[in-house]
Amino acid sequence: IAQLTQLRELDLEGNRLRNVPAALANLLQLQELKLANNELSDLPAAIIERIRSLKEITLQANHLRRSVETLGTDAPDDSVRKRHVIQLVPASDE
Repeated sequence: IAQLTQLRELDLEGNRLRNVPAALANLLQLQELKLANNELSDLPAAIIERIRSLKEITLQANHLRRSVETLGTDAPDDSVRKRHVIQLVPASDE
């Protein structure tokens, strides 16, 4: 996946992922990352820090250990996170 350097949209929804693959940090042209309906507990700061073109990350229906407002704040430069819109849609109670 790391060799798909021109990839702009990646849909990994519903794959039971427990971790975000580190190789995603090499997808520098990525604009939309769909990670909903997995088993993620965190979003690594490297994803937010390195992928400057990233506009949207969908994370609903995961097992996030911290609020979406704090995701990526462990990046060395907190202003990096301000470039991105992180979309988190609450899971339905059904």
